Amino acid sequence: MHLHIITSGNIKKLKTSSLASDRLRLDYIYEAAKQIGYEVTGGNSLLNADIYFFSAMTKEIDEKIILELKKYIKLKERYLIVDYVDDWLSNSQSKIKTIYEQLINLGATFTVPTEGLAKQLESYVKQVLIIQDGIDKIPNIKPKLL
Repeated sequence: MHLHIITSGNIKKLKTSSLASDRLRLDYIYEAAKQIGYEVTGGNSLLNADIYFFSAMTKEIDEKIILELKKYIKLKERYLIVDYVDDWLSNSQSKIKTIYEQLINLGATFTVPTEGLAKQLESYVKQVLIIQDGIDKIPNIKPKLL
């Protein structure tokens, strides 16, 4: 099986990424897929894969990627998983909302970090899975007066 992670981050450096979603969510998906023997690739250009994992929305992810993704999903039976960590569907003026609506129309399964966000999605999405955030391994920082 081949998992392609749609991300602008380097999938081999997720553990040290400055983006919390990479460290606390995506790194666990990446490591789990590798452990069960999946081929794992990543990037904003799409490769022919069995499963596509759409990670946190960034400025590099746009409608062009969604159009390309639609082709892959419709040509062959592929699975699409979307990690949804912010409630963009409640923001009626957002371009990002439109992108998420297109992902819903492709039949994506959504993963969320909290039960509350899962309840928000119930009316939009067929399948929602709760995957709680990991815990950052950052050193204790002594407080100091500024």
